[in-house]
Amino acid sequence: MDAPSAVEFLNHSRNSNAVTVSWPSARSLLDGYIISISSEILMKEEILPSTKRTFSFNSLSPGTDFLISIIATKGLKRSHPTVLMVSTYPDPPSDLLILGQEEHTIYLSWKLPQGGFERFQISYYVTSRKEKLFKVIVYSNKAKVKNLTPAYL
Repeated sequence: MDAPSAVEFLNHSRNSNAVTVSWPSARSLLDGYIISISSEILMKEEILPSTKRTFSFNSLSPGTDFLISIIATKGLKRSHPTVLMVSTYPDPPSDLLILGQEEHTIYLSWKLPQGGFERFQISYYVTSRKEKLFKVIVYSNKAKVKNLTPAYL
């Protein structure tokens, strides 16, 4: 008896705390699948029937990298794994505060989101030039936004 064919590919969808994977029908007879997910702090494995074509991993940490693997099984034989690297989205920052302001500058702060992040992007318009979107990239939870136009009522 030959080993079953490997799953051809994995599709996925994700949000900040879940990843759902799906795959096409097997090209050979099989008993089922072994699907697993792992990260630096997590390792889960599930045994699925051959009729299953989708699976969701829930209650995951936001902003985390995961390795998902699926293996087709037939008796004691196993296919080669099909592997997917995927990251959950980070949670958004919260509790935005204006720490202070000067005539053309404001100082902002916010609560860091749960999970990993690389940077934050602050986007804004200057009211006199609405067509131009300005962006400020910062790598912590504080920002200084300069060259603002004072608003007059």
